[in-house]
Amino acid sequence: MTLSRAFLHDPIWVRNIQYYHRSYNVRLMFNKARDKYLCAEETLGIKTELGQAVKSLHGTEFKAIEYTHDLIAADFRYSNLEKFQQRIKGAFIEKTTWLTYELTDEQYIDRVWCEYFDMKINELFQNFQILPKQILIAAIFANPDRLGIQAEESIIAMINTSANYDVIEYYNIMYLIRPPRNPWSILAPNR
Repeated sequence: MTLSRAFLHDPIWVRNIQYYHRSYNVRLMFNKARDKYLCAEETLGIKTELGQAVKSLHGTEFKAIEYTHDLIAADFRYSNLEKFQQRIKGAFIEKTTWLTYELTDEQYIDRVWCEYFDMKINELFQNFQILPKQILIAAIFANPDRLGIQAEESIIAMINTSANYDVIEYYNIMYLIRPPRNPWSILAPNR
C-alpha cells in the first residue's frame, strides 16, 4: 500500500489497519484463486501448464497482485468514508453468551475489514469466473513478463466494473495506470 492518500479525506488510520493484514489477505486471495483453479482442472479432468506451475510454487511474494488488494482496500475506505470521518464515535459492544466486552474503533475496523475482504473476493470470483486464473497468471508470470502484465490489466478492469469508480480513478491517477480501452480484449488469446 502506498503511503499517500487514494482520494480526498482518505482516512490514514483505517489504511494502517488494512496494511497490517495486507500480506495475509494477498496470500488468502492467491490461495482462493489456486483452489478454485485446481478444482476446475480436477472437475474437467485436465492438466494445464498453469496448474502445474501453481502446484510447484512455494513461498513466493505476490507483488503483482498486491495492487488488487489496494483497490479493494480503497473501495472499502471510500464506501465507509462518512463513518470513518466521524471516527465511529465511541466503542462498540460485542456480546457473547457469557461475556460483554468493548471493542475499540481500531479493533472493530480490523474485524470488519477482514470480513469485507473475504466477502469481496468471493463476490468477485462469483461475478468474474476468469478472475482466479488471471490472479494466478499475474502472480506466476510477474512483471516484466507480458503475460503477467496483461493479467494485471485484466484484473484491474474487472475490479473497475465492481468498485466505486471514483476510488479507482484516483488510484489510476496516483499509480499512473490506465485500464485498456477494451478491457475484455486482454482475455482473448494472443495470435
